[in-house]
Amino acid sequence: MPKINKKKLAISVFATAALTITFAAILSLKTAEISENSIAALKELNSDYGMVMTENLLEETTYPQLMVDIFKADEYSTENRGLIANTGEDMVLLQPIEEISDNELNEIARKYNEKVPEIHFEIDQEVSITEDGMADGLIEENIGAIIDPINVYIETSGNSVRVAVIDTGIQEDHPRFANASLEIEENSNVMDGNSEPADDVGHGTHIAGIIAKNAENSIIIPFKIVNKDGGKLSDVIKAIDQSIDAEVDVINISLGVQEASFSLEEIVEKASEKGVIIVAAAGNFSSSEKFYPAAYEETISVAATYYSGKKLESSNYGDWIDVAAKGYHIYSSVPYNDYGFKNGTSQAAAIVTAKVSKLLSDNPDMTFDSVIEALSTTSSFVKDDELSNVPIVTLY
Repeated sequence: MPKINKKKLAISVFATAALTITFAAILSLKTAEISENSIAALKELNSDYGMVMTENLLEETTYPQLMVDIFKADEYSTENRGLIANTGEDMVLLQPIEEISDNELNEIARKYNEKVPEIHFEIDQEVSITEDGMADGLIEENIGAIIDPINVYIETSGNSVRVAVIDTGIQEDHPRFANASLEIEENSNVMDGNSEPADDVGHGTHIAGIIAKNAENSIIIPFKIVNKDGGKLSDVIKAIDQSIDAEVDVINISLGVQEASFSLEEIVEKASEKGVIIVAAAGNFSSSEKFYPAAYEETISVAATYYSGKKLESSNYGDWIDVAAKGYHIYSSVPYNDYGFKNGTSQAAAIVTAKVSKLLSDNPDMTFDSVIEALSTTSSFVKDDELSNVPIVTLY
């Protein structure tokens, strides 16, 4: 058991008592039921591990008044990674007063699941961005192949398509977006709960630039869930939920987690039921191990290739991959009004998102299955045994 600061523990006694009542209150308002034994176990576990409830992850569910009244002391650090608690209709975040290692958190989650079976608990995983970084050198034949730095847009007559980009934010005033349609939501910065999704990493601006240039009818709606210090699964869940509320047509997720998540899969299924198409990067670990949310059936999972059609060395692979796209020396916008080449399944996913947006612009009634079929209609396939027969998506 981790050591708990006594001063903080004194505060925790109040908070954890309120937390137990709150869980019971939430569940009493829903169809789920929780036993008296589970309530007692929950109270004991919260006290033992200094866990406090810090936020609700889903926008359409509301706390009972008791939740609103919970005291949040200044000493509580919301930076500490904790647990996602899923009742079946609500998802809330539990965070420890003091930092706990991943190994300890996994063990704590196991104990919660064992003693409180009515609620599913899992660790709030760290998010991995799926790019190899800036590519060195300029390859002349590649310049302009995917995107160029000149603000020239082709007149199109299709319908507008709302595209959420769940990433590191965006440089809103970048020249790349001078003629593009951007929509900033009230909580576009999911991490801080405000409307300022500034990109301090450079990844999101690059991804959004690829989509904006190559899907001229897209309305880009950025959600910042990663900063220079990293990101958490709980913010991915919140961003998907907020994307659904924003009535987007497509979500680009060029990041993910390495372990399957009950709560992530549930929110992905919710998006799918609403008709939202999720395009997700397969990951850059040179592995056949699944990467999430890309590996879920309700998403379009995207691997990356070189210009030759061979698998990008770092790209993940396996029978869970749906399509591939070029992910090598992809040119797009980066912060500080600049441009640069980047590699990875992140960029490949953005290309596929642009293609999906173009398809939906021409035919808004396309379903997930019909989009997959359209993406698979190609004469080009990956030239690599690890991704044999996987179609390569091209923009034009």
